[in-house]
Amino acid sequence: MKKRFLAILLTVLLAAALAVPAAAAGWTSDQWDTSLRRVNDFIDVLTDEEADALNEKACDAIDPHEFDFVVVLCSADDYEGDELLDYATTLYENNGLGYGDTKDGVILLVDMDNYEYVLTGFGRGYYVFGDDAVFDKVSGDFVDTFNENGSIAEAIDAFLDSAAEAVEGFDPDEATREQMENWLEAEPFPEAGPESVQLPGWYPEDVSTFSDFHNSGAARVVDGADIFSAADEAAMAEKIETIREKYDTDLVVYTDVSSYGMPRNLCAADFYQFNGYGLGSDYSGTCLFICMEAGNRGFETVWRGACSRYYTNDITDKLDDRLYDRLSEGEYGKGVLEYLDNIDFLYAKGKLPRTRGTTVLIVGAAVLLGLITSGINLGVMKSKMKTVREATEAHDYLVPGSFKLRRQNDYYLYSTVTRTQKPKNDERSGGGGSSHSSFSSSGGGSFGSSGRSF
Repeated sequence: MKKRFLAILLTVLLAAALAVPAAAAGWTSDQWDTSLRRVNDFIDVLTDEEADALNEKACDAIDPHEFDFVVVLCSADDYEGDELLDYATTLYENNGLGYGDTKDGVILLVDMDNYEYVLTGFGRGYYVFGDDAVFDKVSGDFVDTFNENGSIAEAIDAFLDSAAEAVEGFDPDEATREQMENWLEAEPFPEAGPESVQLPGWYPEDVSTFSDFHNSGAARVVDGADIFSAADEAAMAEKIETIREKYDTDLVVYTDVSSYGMPRNLCAADFYQFNGYGLGSDYSGTCLFICMEAGNRGFETVWRGACSRYYTNDITDKLDDRLYDRLSEGEYGKGVLEYLDNIDFLYAKGKLPRTRGTTVLIVGAAVLLGLITSGINLGVMKSKMKTVREATEAHDYLVPGSFKLRRQNDYYLYSTVTRTQKPKNDERSGGGGSSHSSFSSSGGGSFGSSGRSF
């Protein structure tokens, strides 16, 4: 059977030379950030139990192997406009991942829309997975496990076992060992995390010492990209204050000309947390972030605490549909004001208000149903006028409900390159599906998010 899953050859981005192997440094658990999840499912393919179990397994493997193991499941919208490898590198380098000074580790990033993946190592992982046989073995264990039973959870479990085995069995040859030792005198590997890019003024100097706080006086509309009129900002602030008082949860609108090298959802979460937003002990609240950066234009809604219960996938898809329609047309103020009205209704009713088009459709459907019902009744009365009827069509002899057509799709992971542009759903919104994720902010807060590019 021919394989069609994309297996991208191992590549690694090294900004400078690395240091000696981890085993020689005597590193301990303080050499990696224990607050970050290692298995992240941005599109809710895994159950919560599966994701938590796999994350625990990945974390448990870090100290014994002095090596980081990271898995991310994403959609094509998460890295729209970028290469999958670039997205993997950004996630790894800008989120504090990696073990020790040289940030040793490996990341498996899987695009579940196109069934493509990238497997790439960092630091010592550059050498471990640079061996073709090792790469093929680890990659093959992941792919073959999925092909056998269609379970992405079991495929990730197999990857973690295989990757840990490869790291444990890593024994560099003399030339490789000499090259690694020569890097002792080179400049150290640059620090991972947002510190490697130009950060905004609201970012704390030392994230490790940050503690959550409440800032009731902070502005709830921060238009860094200057896309709103003064009248729109005033209207937004008034609506937000009403929502905060009615539902005891925070709400922030933030725009900027950059996401500062971070994924948009992380930038939004960090802005929310580092500026002291959130009400109550769980810092409940929502932040809408609109990024106007060239090549990275999009919006993200992130939420934290008690208000998370409102943001189901169905709700966020509809919210994103409506906001996308406005923002893609340049109607920024109008779009956000309607968004705030939708949030108010959502918190009050647990659902979104019907759009005008939906109302017209319902009325039309009701009229049509009435006509159909009348037609059926008329037909029944007419049929009673005859006691014997000849069956002239095949469907007259079928028992209702006895014929069922089932559609079945089988998905496999392959290794040949197949790239197809993901179609946009123009009838729905033109923006494709929303990307959903649960993740940790740089400050260790637990957030959910949904958003789109426009």
